[in-house]
Parts: sequence; C-alpha cells; structure tokens
Amino acid sequence: MTKERKERLMSSSLFAGFPSTSDLREALLLLANADGPGFLSDIDATVADVVGAWIPILTELLPAPKGLDWRAHHAEIGSFQAMPHLVGNAEAQAFMARMMLNEPPHFHTMPLIEGAETLSALVNKGLLSLAGYCTVRSTPTICATRGWLESRSFPSRPIIHHPDVGNEPASYAKGNLWKAQMIAALWPYAIGIIEDSTSVIMALPADYPGTVIHLGAYKPCRSDIRVIPCATWRDVAKLVSSGNHLS
Repeated sequence: MTKERKERLMSSSLFAGFPSTSDLREALLLLANADGPGFLSDIDATVADVVGAWIPILTELLPAPKGLDWRAHHAEIGSFQAMPHLVGNAEAQAFMARMMLNEPPHFHTMPLIEGAETLSALVNKGLLSLAGYCTVRSTPTICATRGWLESRSFPSRPIIHHPDVGNEPASYAKGNLWKAQMIAALWPYAIGIIEDSTSVIMALPADYPGTVIHLGAYKPCRSDIRVIPCATWRDVAKLVSSGNHLS
C-alpha cells in the first residue's frame, strides 16, 4: 500500500473516535492492503438466511397479526425491527437488540440463502474478486460469524462490521446509514458490493462510483448510481461470468 493511500484511509472520518486496536480499524487496514480492489459481500439475507433463522423464534415469542407471512413481510419492509406491529413493541425491540448485540446460538447454525454457495464458486474460479464482507452485525457476534463463514467454506476475508460504540447495537436506520457511508468511503479499495437491502442502497450517496449487485431485486431501485438487480444467486453468476459487473 502506498504512503498516500494509507494516509487517505487513516484520515477517513470513519475512524473518528475508534481506538487504534479496534477490529474495525484492523479490517479496514487489511482491506487496504489487499492485492487489488474487489467486491464486498453482505452477510445477512445475502449468504446467511437470518430470516429463516429468526422466524421460528419470533413467532414463538412475539405477537403478530393472524396469518402474517413473516418472510414476505420482511422482504417488503427490509427488517424485522421496522415491521409496523413491532416498531412500538418495547419488549420486541429489546429482544431483537439483545439478539444482535450478543451471540445467540442460531448464529452458529444459520441456514444458507438458496444458491449462496455460488459466491465461493465464483471466487474460486477467479471470476469474482472478493475484498471482504460488510455487515451491521455487532462486535460480539463476529467470532461466531467468522466461524459460520468458515464452516460453509466461504472465502476467508476481512469482516467489516459495526463498531457498536458504547456496546449498543445499531438501530435499523442508523446501522444502514453507517453501512452505506462505509461502502462509499471504501471505494476504490472495494469497487462494489453484493447487497440485498434496498435501504442500504438508497442511503448511498448520489456520487457513489461503485457497482451494487442488488440480490433479490427484479428492477433497479435507483438510476443515479449503478445498481444491477439480480433476483437470485443464479442471476449473479450469469452477470459475473459475463463480466458485466465490471463494465
């Protein structure tokens, strides 16, 4: 890494208030020292089926409208925390905050998103350069997250995660805003991201020069930046195999 590149990274406002030993700072430095630029990948609802893992727990512990299709509702809203019937439920919000701040058992056994093994295949074939993972998961969950990725044979890469200053988990809105700011600040060290969250994509600045592969989408949610909808991982494979993700 050149001196100028390192100085640019270290002067980033994203480091403000973080100790030099923080996991976040280390991950960013690892990313900057990578052999070359590549894509980031989200984790939850992109490779890890957090929705499938949470639904049985939420339906047992939390009230919901009769006949609610949790998965469809999550796809529409984008977050359990933002679901209308849970927004004003202090007990529900506290429960979900604890789930993200601590290391719940389901983090180790979380199922894969259908087709998510495609990510490893694309990287192993040299078709996709993967710079790292970017997630709003909190610091105490990262050890389990790394173990989960390794156990599913995903490439070993830096995990850029929310610093959860003050040991408080990021709220849904604040976490997505932090993530969008991080994605933008990391260009050109990371030239794009595979992301399922429309909220994160909508929070990216209008001058973001990278590429967003929007997993689970059928049409672009924005036209001012480069957003490529890919309904499934099979569509991601077709896109990457054609090289159009770099055009």
